[in-house]
Amino acid sequence: MANETLRAQREQNLLDALNLKEPDKVPIGLETMGWPLVYAGTDYEKTIDNPEALTKAYLKFFDDVPMDYFALNIGIAMPLKMHQALGSDEYFLSHDKILIQHNQAAENLMRADEYDALIDDIMGFRAGTLLKRRFPIFDGPKDVAYEALKKAAVSLKEFYYTNSLLRQGILDRNIVPLGEIGPDGSKAPVFYSAFNIIFDFLRGIKGALVDLRRRPDVVREAVQAVEAARPPHATPPEYFLENSPLPLAMTIYHSECFLNPKQFDEFYFEPFKKQVMPYMECGAKYYLKGEGQFLSTLDRFKELPKGSMVFMLDEDDPFEAYKYIKDHHSIAAGINSSLLSHGTKQECIDYAKKCFDTFAPGGGFIFLPNKPLICANDAKIENIVAVYEFADEYGKKR
Repeated sequence: MANETLRAQREQNLLDALNLKEPDKVPIGLETMGWPLVYAGTDYEKTIDNPEALTKAYLKFFDDVPMDYFALNIGIAMPLKMHQALGSDEYFLSHDKILIQHNQAAENLMRADEYDALIDDIMGFRAGTLLKRRFPIFDGPKDVAYEALKKAAVSLKEFYYTNSLLRQGILDRNIVPLGEIGPDGSKAPVFYSAFNIIFDFLRGIKGALVDLRRRPDVVREAVQAVEAARPPHATPPEYFLENSPLPLAMTIYHSECFLNPKQFDEFYFEPFKKQVMPYMECGAKYYLKGEGQFLSTLDRFKELPKGSMVFMLDEDDPFEAYKYIKDHHSIAAGINSSLLSHGTKQECIDYAKKCFDTFAPGGGFIFLPNKPLICANDAKIENIVAVYEFADEYGKKR
């Protein structure tokens, strides 16, 4: 049941930690999608058509295991049945019946010779040429496309309904959203680099990186066009002079871990600073979701206001990363995913203890695994229960 006092305590602990103060208790959190169904002994295939049963099973984990916050949007990652209704195989349910897997090889992406068309009319190209290529049913008879679209809409509505049940269940358990993308997220703008859009949604990983090497000027022009097409952000930075930074605004490293230092500055860091600095100067904070290795970029973030960032690490050693951000920004770390899946309970606890002993003094530390739990074998149940029970107790201020 909702407990406003408990929720307020958890929010205050998060704010203290992110403001580089020692909280009464180090906040412990999780980023996950389908994995809680594993804890309940079921899977997505068995529950996909029953939102209420899925929600009951999913929330059992959060009833049993201590948790202060969740990172990023909780719930099911992709509207699988919507894609199926439209005849797309870009996403499929993996063999573990938990992970909704992205099949980028099956995507019909933008071709290398179509940059001019993209630059001339970004919205027209994406909503016309690319949409019909990804979903050929829209390039066929209108009556067939309309029937498929109706089925897809019903599936999409059920997908959002399921995730709304999950989110409300999490909130009812007084678990605080650290950061969300969408209408419930921060009033500060999400920063997703223009090159990431080309990398993720237009040319794909291989195509974007090859183009950047062979035709950098064309890619640069496309990046500028994507940036120019972004709508202005509605909320002014001054909002944060009088309002809490929770939930945090979001940014992500995706293509960035493939870029050299000069490219990183051009395509990520300089536009990031330009967009977010006015918000940070008014009190907004950003959660950086790391993917890959980015240790070599961390020094740059000292240019930003103190206490304005929290870094979720992926493949980098958190003890090395901490040397770059200590006393200036916060670190989200505490347990390595390889230990959760392959280690013993004691190994998990020993690693978590080392993280608490290193990062917690003085504030600037929140507990979080280095990777989200998305596959059935991402964590042994006994390991995650043991390490969260340990963290919940050991993180209390003495």
